[in-house]
Amino acid sequence: MSSLFRAARLACLARGILVGGILAGGLLASPGPAMAGDLTVNVGPDKTRAAGVLMVALFAAAAGWTAIEQAHALVRVEPDAGSGAVVLRDLPPGRYALMAFVDANGNGELDRDADGNPLEPHGFSGGGSGEGPPSFDEALIEIYEDGTSTSITLREPPAPAE
Repeated sequence: MSSLFRAARLACLARGILVGGILAGGLLASPGPAMAGDLTVNVGPDKTRAAGVLMVALFAAAAGWTAIEQAHALVRVEPDAGSGAVVLRDLPPGRYALMAFVDANGNGELDRDADGNPLEPHGFSGGGSGEGPPSFDEALIEIYEDGTSTSITLREPPAPAE
């Protein structure tokens, strides 16, 4: 990723702007009928979530699943925001997958070790089990016109090997 793109993306994130054409109020210049639903994502536990900036990424396609720069929408929530509820508004009904993580060092990315294992608290829609993220299909949730609610439990990364 070029340093210019990274700087622009981080500037947008610092202002709380969602990436992917969605702003806090809704879709930008959306053609067609106004069929849209809100997605409420409850992220916890509170203690883990409070360790840094909470990032919630919404993915509309399997290509690039878990790569922040491929997210359809990205929400940044400051640690003092209180509730772990994040609302993405006016989403077209359909199937999406979610990833949430605590950006403890403020770089806008889910940091990983040399083997690709997350170094910051993280979680996915569909829960995931075992090592690594669930597949895109395992993480899919349905967003309806009348709204959808889901939960993500953040997992602490394993302690570094000594």
